[in-house]
Amino acid sequence: MIDYAKMKVGTLRQDIIEKGILSGEEVNKIKGKSALVELHKRLFTEDEEVDQNVLLKSDNLYQGVETHTVPEYGSEEWSAYVMDQFLPSELDKNGHPKINGLRRLVGLLIGDILSSGPSQIFPSHDPDGPGRASAVVDIIIDAGGTPVKFSACADSWHGNTDKEYAVFPLAMAETRAESRALKKALGLAEVSAEELTSQNTAEVVERYTNKLDTEGEWEDGPIKDEQIKVINTLCKRLEIDVDQFINSGESTYEDIGRVSRSNAIKMIKQLNKYQTSKSEIPETIKETIDEN
Repeated sequence: MIDYAKMKVGTLRQDIIEKGILSGEEVNKIKGKSALVELHKRLFTEDEEVDQNVLLKSDNLYQGVETHTVPEYGSEEWSAYVMDQFLPSELDKNGHPKINGLRRLVGLLIGDILSSGPSQIFPSHDPDGPGRASAVVDIIIDAGGTPVKFSACADSWHGNTDKEYAVFPLAMAETRAESRALKKALGLAEVSAEELTSQNTAEVVERYTNKLDTEGEWEDGPIKDEQIKVINTLCKRLEIDVDQFINSGESTYEDIGRVSRSNAIKMIKQLNKYQTSKSEIPETIKETIDEN
């Protein structure tokens, strides 16, 4: 008794072709696993008295088996053909394919997936938020007996991922990379559901671009220990009084620990400028040397 649930599409097609009754071209016109299973059952009947050549001439061979002309892979008609194969549940509300549908169609139209997983991952090390993560995913497919690899990369951070998923940047990056690799295998240019976000990405990019030049527009944290060390080191090297320097702008601070992280970045940039041209250092911030 054949367990058709465990049989893969590629195996079904190969068995039917090896039977010698139908050509590979004819077999490739058969749509869907259920149709292949039905034809496989008819060709591999346990009744040895059945003449397969008679069966071939009979209308019963193709009765209930849907056939169609498959467009050439990569042709103008191919992408539309692939999109027509998705089930309604495999598309989001806007018609973008989901990853489960992409996996199914790769197995149906291209070949069995031999392996799939990340070959490189770049997890976030940002302790102050969900951060950004990237992943590269490799998929190896049995394309007619020849293993073929498809690779793709993707990233995820709170600026391009919906809020409920932004806390899982690495998992989202891997899922997105897999969906892109599957699309490559299918020759599909359509954006997948996993790659999309409800956020206005153009607005996010604009705001983050302006972040470097605009003070007080974004939530900020306290100065980091590394920044304090850099400021102290540069001030000592340039013979600048730290307290005078940090209070030389519009804001005043009781001590360096009160400085914000973003202002510390600006201060370090200014100190680097002073290193290039020490003549620009104001007298008011220079260290007072006790001659006694």
